[in-house]
Amino acid sequence: WEEGGPSLAARAGRETLPQHVDKMSSLPFVDVIYIRCDWRNVQSRPGRLDLEPVFDLALDAARRKGLRVAFRIQLSNQSFQPEQLALPEFLRDRIPIVKIGRIRGGQAGEYREPRYDHPEFQKAFVELNDLLAARFEGDPLIEWMDLMQYGFWGEGHTSDYPNPFPDYLTAERTFVSMTERQLESWKKTPLAVNTQPDISNVGNRTVIDMAVRAGAWLRSDSIIVEEPIQ
Repeated sequence: WEEGGPSLAARAGRETLPQHVDKMSSLPFVDVIYIRCDWRNVQSRPGRLDLEPVFDLALDAARRKGLRVAFRIQLSNQSFQPEQLALPEFLRDRIPIVKIGRIRGGQAGEYREPRYDHPEFQKAFVELNDLLAARFEGDPLIEWMDLMQYGFWGEGHTSDYPNPFPDYLTAERTFVSMTERQLESWKKTPLAVNTQPDISNVGNRTVIDMAVRAGAWLRSDSIIVEEPIQ
């Protein structure tokens, strides 16, 4: 399950989600089943998790086949914009949303980002992190959790679009605080930090340094045409 959801075949109805997970987990070179989904895919109301079925399917497949599971919850995702934000519905009238630029390719609308520094966002994020840690921290089937970072796909950037913060210090302070919260909550299950260069001016250098010093893993998956080589 990636930023666009399950496979095209599953989305088109040519296979079910259980069939998709079983097929992926049966590939001979697979050792980790990876889930990267939106915040709205794991929480639909305050105070509890409402996980998409893919989580139970992935954990069951991992248990049966001797694999592990890893995941990242995206606080923002460009894939469904402008129609759909990554935020759960119950948060959208409580958190300011900033338009950061028109979608390339002539589509109508603009990409949008939440004001991560807003008190309502921060309150909800603390709850999300704590709920995820209560459910998954120390679970032997979980290989790692990707650090929940700023921007598109939670990777620490919004490509070459501006960020929604009023200034750099506010951005850095916000994501340092969010990183500290995650590092404090996840002690048994490794965190992985994306090595995104700070092209969006949100404090990535400080976040990466903090995470590495705390023992987090490094992950890198970006491409040359979009940003500097990592």
